[in-house]
Amino acid sequence: AAPPPPRKDHEAMTMPVTMQSCRPARLIPALCAIAGAAIYLLPISDSDGAAGIASRLASSLSPPSAPPSGTCSSTRGGPDGRWERDVPLADLAYYEPTYPAYNTSNPAHRPSPDDPEGTMHRKPTTYAWRDPPEVESRCARIAPLTAAAFCAEVRRLGIDRIVFVGDSIMFQQSYALVLQIGHDIPHKDPKTRRNSAGSWTSAYECPGDEDGGGGGQPVELQFLRNDFLIYGNMVTNSKSLPGKPVLKDWIGPYRLASSSARTLLVVNTGAHFKRGQKPSYEDVVMRFVADAGTKFGRPNDLVFWRTTPGGHPTCGTATEPFRTQEEYYESIRRPPKKRRGNVKAYGWGDFDARNDYAKEALGRYNSDVDASTAPTGPARIHVLDVVPMTNLRPDGHQASPDNLYPQKPTNDCLHYSMPGPIDWFNNLLFTNLADLPSLEEEEQESAAAAESSGALRTRQDRESSPSTTTN
Repeated sequence: AAPPPPRKDHEAMTMPVTMQSCRPARLIPALCAIAGAAIYLLPISDSDGAAGIASRLASSLSPPSAPPSGTCSSTRGGPDGRWERDVPLADLAYYEPTYPAYNTSNPAHRPSPDDPEGTMHRKPTTYAWRDPPEVESRCARIAPLTAAAFCAEVRRLGIDRIVFVGDSIMFQQSYALVLQIGHDIPHKDPKTRRNSAGSWTSAYECPGDEDGGGGGQPVELQFLRNDFLIYGNMVTNSKSLPGKPVLKDWIGPYRLASSSARTLLVVNTGAHFKRGQKPSYEDVVMRFVADAGTKFGRPNDLVFWRTTPGGHPTCGTATEPFRTQEEYYESIRRPPKKRRGNVKAYGWGDFDARNDYAKEALGRYNSDVDASTAPTGPARIHVLDVVPMTNLRPDGHQASPDNLYPQKPTNDCLHYSMPGPIDWFNNLLFTNLADLPSLEEEEQESAAAAESSGALRTRQDRESSPSTTTN
């Protein structure tokens, strides 16, 4: 019994597509300029000395603390959430990948005669993320991405291009988005439908309004493969994986697309770095942060830095999510004997320190924005933190038991089968996008702020002027 095709009736969801606003305070675009590409030491805070910084970066094997309260985007998907089974939601969100490397799990799956409805899809696809009740009571719940929700957000935010830049996990995220909205990517060979997981570009058109009040909106979708996120004169000395990593030019296609009014840029790096490598992960982060504010030249773009989740050494036997973050970190500290080499070779224990460094650097950029300093930079570089959610998913990997394909990868505990946990990267992204103001709202807020500032200066000038009297 083959799985049913994806549903088209998006209104049949068991949860609302429309997401309530939970807007953070807006920051004015700018950058406290970083002088020189050779400056890589990041001041974390005025109260942190060298010992404090070392302590933070040494905490890679400890469960992350809860994100700061206040904004919904910094709270959703946090370490206190959990995965719950939701079979109806899985039926709604199901899609059939056409890229063979990530469709090995689905053809061999068969529903159980004892529970055909509950086992229609692979078990890893039947879990939905739930944040704590206190978060969901004030923030929109993370919702599965559909074509309707996708088009609603790109229209509202004025997005006409979405660019993903990163490694093979980012390829999976970009490919998942395409499938979630009922689209596909160009395949190099129409017979085998194979693709090298390299760069690709595809055109998608959101349909016009049903009442005829608006035409369709084209959106360019693009993935640019660059495992280290390096560009320009940056040269890597990496010797890992002969013939790799893939380092396609990404900065040129991103910056020079004159047809794009507003791009959603989603970037990531981190999984391929080795200790002693040049440029280091820290070098790449600081170069990106510096150039985003001074050289990219796209101030209206929405920029997201996606964090890097590690693999799961217990993926070969896992059939359900972890319940706590501590379970994940315990599996990294004491992996099964068969997987100890994976943890060491791929440096999964180092990923949290890298993510923390990136978040501190991006936080510094965001806190230093000033309109008069660097108006060419984005107003904010958002963090798409998928790590806490992904930590709890040892199931559903390419090497997991649900993948019944005879020639399945037996050692891949990093990449997921699709559909699966990777879809929730995009679910979180578009739920957080719904918190942001539209371009029109941003202009209204800027105009109101300028008017308020002008009125304040007029009043201050009047109060500071010497009073005159007539005899």
